[in-house]
Amino acid sequence: MLGIFFEKIGQSESSIGYIISLLGVGGIVGTRISGLLLKKLSAKNLLLFSVMVNFVAFWGFGFLDAKTNHYATYYLLIFLVGTASGVTFFAIRYGVRNIIGFEHVGKATGGIQKISSIVAILMPIIGGYTAKLISIEFTFKLTSILLAVIFLYFLFKKYKLTEKRNTYV
Repeated sequence: MLGIFFEKIGQSESSIGYIISLLGVGGIVGTRISGLLLKKLSAKNLLLFSVMVNFVAFWGFGFLDAKTNHYATYYLLIFLVGTASGVTFFAIRYGVRNIIGFEHVGKATGGIQKISSIVAILMPIIGGYTAKLISIEFTFKLTSILLAVIFLYFLFKKYKLTEKRNTYV
C-alpha cells in the first residue's frame, strides 16, 4: 500500500527500500523510547501513545496534499509508523509478560501471532481492494479516523474507570 502511495506522489520504485529501512529504524527508536517512557507510563498508556502516533502518521498520508508537501514529509511519516510499531511491540511484550505471567507467555504470544497473521493476510487484500475501488488516500483517511475513534474510546474509558475508582476512595 505504501509503495503504491509513494509511486502516486511521484517517487520511484526504489522508495520501497527507503520505506522498509525507515520502518526498521523507527522500530528500533520506538523500542528505545518505550524503555524510557515505561518509567512514567504503564504498558496500557504506551499502547495508547502508539495509537496516537499511528493516527498522526496515517492522518498525514490521507489528508495532506502531496502537491503542496515535500516527499520527505511522507518519509518522516513512515518513520513515525515504524516508531509506533516499536512502541507497540515493546508494550505488548512487557504487558504480556507482566500481566499474564511468565508461565502463560507462550500461549498468549501464540494467540497474538495468530491474530497478527490473519490481519497481515486480510489487510492488504481489503486495503488494496478499497484503494482500487475508491482511492489510496481514502484507505489512509479511514484508518486515521478509526485510530482516532479507538484512541478516544480507550482514553475516555480509562478516565471513567479512574473517576469511578476515586468515588470509592
